[in-house]
Amino acid sequence: MTTENRPGGLPSPELDRIRIERLHARGHHGVFDHERAEGQDFFIDADVWIDAADAATGDDLDKTVHYGELMHALHDVVTGEPVDLIETLAERLAATTLSFVGARAVRISVHKPQAPVMLPFEDVSVSVLRFRDASDGPRPAVEAPRRHAAEGAGPARPVVGFVPEPPPAPEPRIVPAPPAAPEPPRAPEAPQAPGAPAAPQPPSIPEPPVAPEPPQADARQTASTSTAAAPDRARAADRADRSDREGPGDPTAPASGDGGGR
Repeated sequence: MTTENRPGGLPSPELDRIRIERLHARGHHGVFDHERAEGQDFFIDADVWIDAADAATGDDLDKTVHYGELMHALHDVVTGEPVDLIETLAERLAATTLSFVGARAVRISVHKPQAPVMLPFEDVSVSVLRFRDASDGPRPAVEAPRRHAAEGAGPARPVVGFVPEPPPAPEPRIVPAPPAAPEPPRAPEAPQAPGAPAAPQPPSIPEPPVAPEPPQADARQTASTSTAAAPDRARAADRADRSDREGPGDPTAPASGDGGGR
C-alpha cells in the first residue's frame, strides 16, 4: 500500500479506501479522576483499506464495509468502558474496524483536544496502523469479534462491535445513621396577672419525731446505794440475834437503841 510514485509519474497500486474524519464522541478516558468523572470530547479518524471492485461491479452493499455501521461501532467504543491511554483506545478501535469482513487494514487516529495540559495547543492525537493478515503488517493487540459472516455464508449478522468487560461493581457506601430527633420544646408557663396573689404552695409534711432512747442506769449510783444500805442491814441482824439470846422481856420496857438510853 505504498503511495510512492512509479517511474513516469504514475502512483503505485494500492487498495481502495474508506475514510471517516472527525467522528465525534464524548468519553471518560484519562488517568485523572476529573477526566473519569466529567468526560471530554474525542474525535476519531479512520482510513479503512478494502477491495471495492466486487461491490462496485454488482452494486452490492454486502461485499464492502458498511461505513454507517462502522461509525456506530467506533462511537460505541469511545463512549464505552474508560481506559487510561488513548493508545489503548486506538487499539480497540482498530480491532473493531478489522472485525468487519472486507476490511484489510486500518489507520486509526484518536484526537484529544481537551487533554489536561496547562499550555496553549489545538490538538493532541495518537495514530495506529493495523492489518488483518500478519504477513501484511502488525495486527491489533486487542481482539474483537467479527461483525459479519464470511462472504457467501448468508446475510450479515447484526452489528456487534467491540464488547468491553463490564467495570467492577462499586463498593457499597456506608450510610450514616440519621441524627436523633430533638426534644419537643416545653410549653411556657402562663404569665401571672399583675396584682394577683401568688398561688399558695402546698404545706410540707413534717418528718416523724425520733423516739428517745431509754435512760441507762448509772453503775456508780447503784453501787453507792448498795454500799449505804449495807450497815442498816447489819444492825438489824444484830438486834435480832440478841433478842433471840435474851428471851422475851418486859413488853413495857423500851427497847435498847430505840430511843432509850442505856
